[in-house]
Amino acid sequence: MKLASFNPRTRIALDFGHDRILAAQSNRDAIRPAIQAAAMVGSSIFHADPTLGEAASEQEGSELRRVLRSAGFRGSECAITLPSSAFLCDLADLPTATSRELQESAAWEAVDRFGIDRDELVTRTLPLATMSLSGNSAPFLIVALRKSTALFATDLVSSAGLEPVRLEHAALAAIRTIWRRERVQSGSGQIAALHVESASATLAVLNRGGLVVFHSFRMQGATGSGERASPANDPGSIPLADGSSEADLAWHPFAEQVLTYMRHMERQHPGSWPERLVATGPGAARAGLLDAVQSLCGITCTLTCPSREFALGPLSKDDGNLFAWASCLGSVLVDVPQPTVALQETMS
Repeated sequence: MKLASFNPRTRIALDFGHDRILAAQSNRDAIRPAIQAAAMVGSSIFHADPTLGEAASEQEGSELRRVLRSAGFRGSECAITLPSSAFLCDLADLPTATSRELQESAAWEAVDRFGIDRDELVTRTLPLATMSLSGNSAPFLIVALRKSTALFATDLVSSAGLEPVRLEHAALAAIRTIWRRERVQSGSGQIAALHVESASATLAVLNRGGLVVFHSFRMQGATGSGERASPANDPGSIPLADGSSEADLAWHPFAEQVLTYMRHMERQHPGSWPERLVATGPGAARAGLLDAVQSLCGITCTLTCPSREFALGPLSKDDGNLFAWASCLGSVLVDVPQPTVALQETMS
């Protein structure tokens, strides 16, 4: 007779980045889950073309399997997050309908907006916490992914002996990590969540009802060298220093992108200007980036990472660099029991 584990683990979370895969797994402790295994392995899928991806080399599956075994991962089910640049996203009012009819409407809306054949897309929706101007429709975020891109990732993990059971947008996973902490501090107001990758970023605004707006974009201007800010005493919230520097000025074009979209959002949804901005992701801590956003947008900006949500275990040595792990750990959190989950998976 096979006995159930008293402390079962979550699915293995695999976060695909520009040239690496981050992997993490925790127990299912609802009070404070503990990271049981963590690892990083190189990947070529999104290195050449982060918007489309390409097939992995024959050796990558074997290397992923070897690394996971040596790091102590258990089980075969895995959840995948892909870079924001791999997805096609837009906001739309969709007719109120059954779940099946809603997905049908979203699929055809994605074809019209993105100009890609329906058979080549996987499309899902996420409801927004805003009111529609039309009485017979509701606002949604449409999230679409090319099937070929999904296959590049799932083929790799399958070759490593794993069973992919969930796939989602890296920024949405990271925002889940942010919101599980920040909603406690936000009161009845709204906050902006900024997820920054190597050459793309996602800006979202959230209130206690959930997601209000969502916008992914390619970053203009400097892309930085990966230099990160020095962590403060509290690694979960790092205030940014006042004053400008050459690094701040280099990120001015990026800050203008953020400001332009926040102004557009305010025109579309009056009163939606956020109280503050919280950033995470592998590129969020690059020197001068958030100082430039704070200076130009006139909004308090902080960096945040999920160190309070987990007992870090093997990640404790990287406590000052957990911004890069936000999507991976946000994916882990889906499988950790919680009374309320603000943002669940959008792709499956």
